[in-house]
Amino acid sequence: MKKLAFFLGKGGVGKTTLSSATAYRLSASGQKVLICSLDPAHNLGDVFHTKLTNERRPIRENLDGMEIDLADWVQKYLEESRKEIQNAYRYNVVIDLNKYLDIMKYSPGTEEYAVLWAIEYIYKTYHETYDIIIFDTPPTALTLRFLAMPAISSLWVKELSNLRKTILEKRRVLLKLNPEANVLGGQVK
Repeated sequence: MKKLAFFLGKGGVGKTTLSSATAYRLSASGQKVLICSLDPAHNLGDVFHTKLTNERRPIRENLDGMEIDLADWVQKYLEESRKEIQNAYRYNVVIDLNKYLDIMKYSPGTEEYAVLWAIEYIYKTYHETYDIIIFDTPPTALTLRFLAMPAISSLWVKELSNLRKTILEKRRVLLKLNPEANVLGGQVK
């Protein structure tokens, strides 16, 4: 089984130092290692005296590194979200979704989801190539925000699903009262 390691902690406690030392030691023992910085401060390249970018680069034998470009991942997340929302609401001709989608980049949680997308991408893309993928994380408060997103999202989905059920029930009642009513979104199933 391939492994993931996350180095967490308050700012200044040595996450980058320890994650780098661990990556170096594991690579020296023959394990194939990818180390990724999720910290916007991006000190990982400085530790290894190497310019790291959003793409993986060799640092030494058995050790590659990368520093996640958060702005790039936010843009990817927003573009994909826009496509999904437009597809889900393609029947909607009354409301111009574009003005709402344009402000989505300011929505709480956007950066956190972008980080999760980056982690997922890195894992799916590279887990077969490396024995271990090490993540050097930002200070605790930032890390906890993106690690909490799945639980927060589950709560949102639950509440939005309940709201959807309520709306559908009200649409059914409306159609019972007036079968000829023109209900936004088409027929109720």
